[in-house]
Amino acid sequence: YHFLLMRSYGPIPIVHHSVPVDAYGEDSYPFRRPIDEVAEFIYKLCDEAIPHLPDIITETNTELGRITTVIARCVKVQAAMLVASPLFNGNTDYAGFDNGKGEQLVSQEYSAKKWETAAKYCLEAIQAAEEQQFVLYRFRPTFFQYQISDDIRTQLDIRCSFTEDCNSEVLWPQTNSIVKDMQQYC
Repeated sequence: YHFLLMRSYGPIPIVHHSVPVDAYGEDSYPFRRPIDEVAEFIYKLCDEAIPHLPDIITETNTELGRITTVIARCVKVQAAMLVASPLFNGNTDYAGFDNGKGEQLVSQEYSAKKWETAAKYCLEAIQAAEEQQFVLYRFRPTFFQYQISDDIRTQLDIRCSFTEDCNSEVLWPQTNSIVKDMQQYC
């Protein structure tokens, strides 16, 4: 959830534990933390979770949508890419953006190291996905009576990659998606 909040709001408060109902002051309203610190917290949470997560979902009827090791690695990638992007990497538009205690929330100096971190996490995620047999989707029906051109096959590769449930390309299926239904109505 920290990643989802960071993606929506940028620098956010880091909450290490549940806040008691009767909390007062800074305990109930924690200050925002710098975006780099939030990203490091997300990386740490993902690294702590990975050893306890399944590599793949075997029971798609009851566990579809559950986080796997590949998904946790992809969350790290998305957080790293966001922090390395021009939005938060040396963006001087945020020069006056602090947390009320004088702490700068977005680094004003560009850092190539952030891109190196993102590349490292990308490579780890790709290798983990390949180990679990995730590959780009290709249209290969078990029965198809028509001869089709390469252009049509490419179009079907793209279309069916979105509309086929749990194909070889889907890392984290959205179990309440209506995309397939919409495509079938067309």
